[in-house]
Amino acid sequence: MNIRFTLQHEKKSKKNNTFPVIATVYFDSQRVRKTLFKIRVLKADWREKEQRIKASKKIEVYNYAREFNFELDKIKSLISKYWSVCYMTSKKPSVDEIKGILNGNEPLSIKTDDFLLTDAYEMYIEQNKSHRAKRTIIGYTTTLNTLILFVEQNGSNFTLNEIDLHFFDKFRNYCFEEKKYLNNTFAKTINNLKSFMVWAEDRGMHTNSVFRKLKASEEAIEVIYLTKKELIHFLNYKFKSKKLDQVRDIYCFACFTGLRYSDLKNLKSSHIKDGFLKLNIEKTRGKDQVIPLSKYAIEILKKYKGNVSAPLPMISSQKLNEYIKEAAKKAEINEMITISRYSGRVKKEQTVPKHELLTIHTARKSFVTISLTLGMNQMTIRAISGHKSDSAFRRYVNVAENVKKSELIKHWEL
Repeated sequence: MNIRFTLQHEKKSKKNNTFPVIATVYFDSQRVRKTLFKIRVLKADWREKEQRIKASKKIEVYNYAREFNFELDKIKSLISKYWSVCYMTSKKPSVDEIKGILNGNEPLSIKTDDFLLTDAYEMYIEQNKSHRAKRTIIGYTTTLNTLILFVEQNGSNFTLNEIDLHFFDKFRNYCFEEKKYLNNTFAKTINNLKSFMVWAEDRGMHTNSVFRKLKASEEAIEVIYLTKKELIHFLNYKFKSKKLDQVRDIYCFACFTGLRYSDLKNLKSSHIKDGFLKLNIEKTRGKDQVIPLSKYAIEILKKYKGNVSAPLPMISSQKLNEYIKEAAKKAEINEMITISRYSGRVKKEQTVPKHELLTIHTARKSFVTISLTLGMNQMTIRAISGHKSDSAFRRYVNVAENVKKSELIKHWEL
């Protein structure tokens, strides 16, 4: 069930040029509309994307944006609450009841203790499938599966009001002792759980504020990447296998462009023009991101110019990651890398050849790290890679600075 607010353009006021707002509720292939005549807006003040009213400036006539936006938020909250009640009680939504809510009536109530963790979390996933990235939904589903197994071991489910520090202690012990989670995996699970709890709180599904005290921090981990020398060696390696040759090209193209797997998979010939890629980035939903193509990237694309379906011969991410390791092993990318991870207080350390750690995501890391070590402007790199978080990008900057320092020492000590 979704609700959308729009202006009713055919009802323009001749007196002050304002328009009423229409609330439209969509559910089960049905639509319920209600004109909110009390909320009137100038076209210039309506923010279509946010479906809210822009506040008037001090020098302008007051447009009641705060009061009207409060009413819109209230209606949306009531519709969300109604949908939650219907979902949890297996009740079929009623057109008349929805009309009543749009007229200001309170929806059917349900006691917050009736909302169970795994059931409500499953509803959360269903509600987000329409507008969240596939990768995000996979992460939510992984968290749900962990919660289901934890509930089974506990012998009973938890209500949302029971997601407190006692729950956290039990769940943390389960994740580290039974699931053998690493600290970063556990931190992502807790972050997903807290996001869900905020969503449920907004819909009146619990009165629990203690969940905000649940904390698990992610730890900085090693950045696995190819050096420029390794990348060029990999690019020029002659494979006898066509499969490995193509996989190497996909990986190297990602190294030269910084693209994620999802964007490589969706790449079309129409995205390539005049030495640039121009496309929408799936994860960040960045529009018309422009990525310059180096001579290496252009040569790879020329190799597959006759490919009808896509510019590159893409395969599933699982198979791609498997074959990347195989190709890198053949090409003898064998620098020994020591990686350290923690599961609770237990340190897990292993030393392996670099080819065992390569995935398509390390190509993106290689692009950023190599670009930094070559002296490219950081803002230019971020504009190409689409990194939004300063903390995430800082890891690459630190690696690049360490590389430059070691190179400086090596050359001065000759």
